Amino acid sequence: LFMSGDGGISWVVPNLPSTTARISDIEFDPLRPEVAYAAGWHSHTGERTGVIFKSDDGGSSWVTIFELEGGDIGDLSIDPRTPDILYAGSVRKVHEPGLFRSTDSGATWKKIHAGGPTEIVVDPHDSNTLYVAMRERVEGGVYRFTLRNDKTAVEEVTWGIVKQRSAPLPHQD
Repeated sequence: LFMSGDGGISWVVPNLPSTTARISDIEFDPLRPEVAYAAGWHSHTGERTGVIFKSDDGGSSWVTIFELEGGDIGDLSIDPRTPDILYAGSVRKVHEPGLFRSTDSGATWKKIHAGGPTEIVVDPHDSNTLYVAMRERVEGGVYRFTLRNDKTAVEEVTWGIVKQRSAPLPHQD
């Protein structure tokens, strides 16, 4: 991760809480431009740990707000209407990949689906609808994910496939 405060003339490496972090996605709060999130993975003892960092001061300082042992965070999305609501997707996880949701700017997280999302998009017209690309062999495809009622209960979530691969991808060596 590199940052520039002068339109790209010069660049600096921010002081992230982990020196081994590899960043896969960065998102900015649409209503508070000084708030940023960076997602990816890091390794303290040689094992991958998914991580999300947050900055409240335009990237000058960062704190760790989420860690997922044995995995990584490949995608992060912010609800454009309610930016305190965040979604994170992990495709690599020792035990199980998942789609995670926070309703408090990343202070707490709850797994809302066990699939492996590679891309998460919140519908800008309906914050209760997510479009999620899944890379799993059985569930691979693009899904519409509808949240109901309290938006956190797994049993109140419905999925509908938008497009699914009709044939396996060719094997490549």
